[in-house]
Amino acid sequence: RGVIVNTASVAAFDGQIGQAAYAASKSALEGLVKSLAREWGKEGIRVNLVLPGFMLTEMTAGLRESVKESALSRHVLGRFNTPEQAAAFILFLQEVLTAASGQVFDLDSRIA
Repeated sequence: RGVIVNTASVAAFDGQIGQAAYAASKSALEGLVKSLAREWGKEGIRVNLVLPGFMLTEMTAGLRESVKESALSRHVLGRFNTPEQAAAFILFLQEVLTAASGQVFDLDSRIA
């Protein structure tokens, strides 16, 4: 028994100019997760994919404000998730959603 949670990006479904390799690698994770979920499900191993979304972190702190504003403008709720919210969902997925496997969970409000 076990739980594997992979994380990826909305780029898996909405690739941007100049990021073909990045988008392809994130899309590949969806196929990997679904295949592993089918292969390992009978062993009680759950495999899922979480897309935490754009977050204000040390990694994104150096981006131009126009880039951050552009990302925020695509959120229908007008706000970003926090790392703590993403972590809380991953914990919820592990401990509460025990029947979920082979799924992609997009945590923000951008609609790709």
